[in-house]
Amino acid sequence: MDDRLLKDARELIEEHGTNDPYEILTNLGAVLIPINIEAAFLGMFKVLDGKSYVIYNTHADEAVVTQVLAHELGHFLYHKSYASKEELADFGITQEASLLEAEANTFAAHLLIDEDELMDNLEEGMTYMDLARRLMVDENLLLYKLKSMKKRGLKINLSEAARSQFFQNLAEQSKNYDIN
Repeated sequence: MDDRLLKDARELIEEHGTNDPYEILTNLGAVLIPINIEAAFLGMFKVLDGKSYVIYNTHADEAVVTQVLAHELGHFLYHKSYASKEELADFGITQEASLLEAEANTFAAHLLIDEDELMDNLEEGMTYMDLARRLMVDENLLLYKLKSMKKRGLKINLSEAARSQFFQNLAEQSKNYDIN
C-alpha cells in the first residue's frame, strides 16, 4: 500500500508541478468549499451525484488547511465509493474507516513531506516535534512518513506510533508550528 501511495503522490507532484493539495484538487475537478467556523471541524470529503466535494474550515491556519486538504485529496483518490454512500461519511468510527484514515494520512504525508528534505533536516537528538515544526507538519503526519520510509528499508528509528485520527486535534496543535 505505502509504495502505491508514494508513487501516486510523486506522480501527482510531477504532473501538476506542485505538491499544493488545493491546486491539485482543483485541477482534478473537485469542488472546494471553504467555510470559516470556530469549531473542531477541519474538513471532509463527500461525493454527491457523481461530483466530488471537499469542505474545509479556513478558520485553521494555513499549515493546517494544507494538511487537511492533502488528507482529503487522499480520500478523493482512494475512497470515492465510501464517500458516495447516502449518509455523511465519518472516516473515523469503524475499523474499516480507521484503515481509510490511515491510508489518507499516509498519502498526505507523502504529498507534503519530501524525503530528501526530511533526511537533510534530521539531526542527532532532534525530537519528532522539533522536526515536525521545522517541516511545518503535524508530528503524526511526520510519523506516517517515517513509518513508510522504515518499511521501505531506510534506517529510521521509530519509537512513537502515529494516530490515524490525529486531524481531530490538528487545529489546536497548529499553534506549535513555526510559520515565520
